[in-house]
Amino acid sequence: MSQAPASIGSVPDTSFLMAVFRAVESSRPDALFKDPFAELLAGDRGYELQQSQPGGGKRGSLSYTVRTVVLDEMIAEAVTDGYDSVLSLGAGLDARPFRLVLPPDLLWVEADLAPVIAYKQGMLARYRPNCHLESYAVDVGDAKARQKLLDRVVSSSGRALVLTEGLLAYLDADQVSHLAQELAARRTFQRWLTDLATPYAQKAMQKKIERLQDVGGSWLKFAPPEGVAFFADSGWRETEFCSLLEEGLRRKRTPMPRLFGTLLKRIASPTGWRTLCRMAGGVHVLSRA
Repeated sequence: MSQAPASIGSVPDTSFLMAVFRAVESSRPDALFKDPFAELLAGDRGYELQQSQPGGGKRGSLSYTVRTVVLDEMIAEAVTDGYDSVLSLGAGLDARPFRLVLPPDLLWVEADLAPVIAYKQGMLARYRPNCHLESYAVDVGDAKARQKLLDRVVSSSGRALVLTEGLLAYLDADQVSHLAQELAARRTFQRWLTDLATPYAQKAMQKKIERLQDVGGSWLKFAPPEGVAFFADSGWRETEFCSLLEEGLRRKRTPMPRLFGTLLKRIASPTGWRTLCRMAGGVHVLSRA
């Protein structure tokens, strides 16, 4: 699906900033992943935004780095398990179809707002993805457009993995509930990878986003107090939780000093540590209930 290039000003600033974070990690000698397209996609705008963050956003970027590598590994595991398609909603400037080792016949469907899709297509036009990539300009909050997209994936897939990285926080509770129900109603969608903001993390994230010059008119909305239990009535249950705090300590990518984090884990009770990990957020693997 081809579209005219979009102006940089029409792409949400958070998309550029995430690309910068991926580029910074990729440049490290001990990088957890390599994204050769991140710097290209970030452009001058991304680095301008990075400089506007306290400390260049270095500490805050580490959680996103951990989230990226955890999702990379979970996607690879799903493909190995026989999933033949991936549906990435709110894909932003993610270049996984180009940088991950994927089967050529894997269907990767990505959707985001028209300016985001057009900008990314323009910047990556001379590169070929490693799988079959289809890109759609869809507002995930638009129920009719969303359901049309889901039906398109169902018609071409056997087992589909859903990816909503950094998306749900920008939808309201009704939109997330409807999305969950629509996915559950289509048996093709069997596993769902997502991050989920807690009320505590939402406040911290909102402060960071407010420092950006432009967030595309979006504000953080979804941070259910009941956590992942929110999805139970919509046909989904959590089968795995990967704590970004715990993974950050293990992978040496944590905003807090590692010595302090390690000490905190040792002195906290098992229940207290699990609670802290949930508060800090992570990646949830949801399966059909």
